[in-house]
Amino acid sequence: MNIHRGKYQCTECGKCCASNSDLAEHRRRHSGEKPVECSVCSKRFTRSRDLIRHSRLHSGEKPYKCHVCDNAFKDHGALRYHMSVHSRIHSGEVPYSCDECEKRFLTRSSLREHMNIHRGTYKCTECGRCFSRSQSLTVHRRTHSREKPYSCDECEKRFLCQRNLHRHMNIHGGIYKCPECGKCCKTSHDLAVHGRSHTDEKPFECFVCSKRFTASCTLVEHSRTHSAEKPYSCDECERRFSSRKKLSCHMHIHSEKYKCAECGKCCYSNQHLAAHRRRHSGEKSI
Repeated sequence: MNIHRGKYQCTECGKCCASNSDLAEHRRRHSGEKPVECSVCSKRFTRSRDLIRHSRLHSGEKPYKCHVCDNAFKDHGALRYHMSVHSRIHSGEVPYSCDECEKRFLTRSSLREHMNIHRGTYKCTECGRCFSRSQSLTVHRRTHSREKPYSCDECEKRFLCQRNLHRHMNIHGGIYKCPECGKCCKTSHDLAVHGRSHTDEKPFECFVCSKRFTASCTLVEHSRTHSAEKPYSCDECERRFSSRKKLSCHMHIHSEKYKCAECGKCCYSNQHLAAHRRRHSGEKSI
């Protein structure tokens, strides 16, 4: 009842808190003070519980487990979201529809993310897609121009945005190294998942068809074959895909990176192009 009685009230905005410690935490939002620091990466936080949640990125700890499929999550919110879609994956129900284009989505958050295409403040002049931030539009425009301004100093691979480059750098500078092949991983959890590629361990099972996977994210992608959910769309032709990797592969068709010199057809990989060329030469694949 202290929230309503105003015993612990913020003098900045008038918000009332349940305890003095809650008020102290709340005041840091106004002051910008971040007194708790991660001992691994030195990132700072306003609240200790935010640090606890962040630390699981380094440790790989996932204490919140699904009682249906044994998937585990770093925080309770992620588990709650996961549980909300369980029955829909099994039944094929897609209850949320867009009022603008009638596309349907498995979750409310997926629909909310999709609505940015129609309602965002910053609109792409190439494809009409809208974004809530100008920075997001800048990065998106590079998918049309094929510009990749961020390059890796180790292997010269290039990226659309700095975030993707930072994620890639974990391959070279990760602190968790695989003793089998030498690959470096960012967290102990990532190393554990990678290690299964050597042992063939597959602890994650689809509760619809019983197919097994080495990582929970692969299971999530697989589950979309049952739900028919395709959250990733191509800005060029609006074709939709169940995973970001499939979309990335598809984009090569538009970039004409793998183009047949005989007929002009664009392929999504060098292997696909090689297989296509055999149709012209009459060579049979082995």
